[in-house]
Amino acid sequence: MSAVNPPHRIEYQLTFFKPWKSRNKVTFDFTSDNNNTKVTWYMRGTMPVFLFFMRKMMSALVGSDYERGLSMLKEYLETGEVLSHIDIAGEVTGDEFYYLGKRNTCNLKDVGSSMEKDFSALSTSVEKGELPPPDFVFSFYHKYDMTKQLCDYTSGFGYKSQATQNVANYTTGHVVKHRALLWIFIPWILTAKDQTGTIIYLLSMDICVISQDGTGI
Repeated sequence: MSAVNPPHRIEYQLTFFKPWKSRNKVTFDFTSDNNNTKVTWYMRGTMPVFLFFMRKMMSALVGSDYERGLSMLKEYLETGEVLSHIDIAGEVTGDEFYYLGKRNTCNLKDVGSSMEKDFSALSTSVEKGELPPPDFVFSFYHKYDMTKQLCDYTSGFGYKSQATQNVANYTTGHVVKHRALLWIFIPWILTAKDQTGTIIYLLSMDICVISQDGTGI
């Protein structure tokens, strides 16, 4: 802790040793906002010249951590606890499955509403008999670009056996039997890899990280 000015500011020095050595000034500013308190959290530091190309990416990654941290602080102050958590459950074996869905790219802030439209369209196809009822629903995150604030994803239905209906208008695929590292999180997401690259799918309330050859990470 380098400076405290209650109730307006807290400052401290944060030193990194890896991946490069740096010393950063971190500040929390507190300002009155009607009957609430606005908290501004920021960090000032330096990067080696040869890593300047990573500046935007680092800003996006650190910024997302700060947003999550401020949300957790707000939750704790308002409810007395932080409800989100992660539990490492260890290695598990996942059965193979088939899937079909709709692939889209959208802004990160629009992911929820965009997926809602996709699932609505898929549900309508099931009601019309164009698709079989799914064994589970999922979302694959093919690319999550924090710098450009874009998400490339597929939302769809998972099946224990291959669907025989006409699926020409849908993205289809197959995930083989695999070993995975399982961790419980809110929201619950399952991460895997298929022949197209990294994917993440929403299944139950589990997150699994799976290697490309299915041997586990």
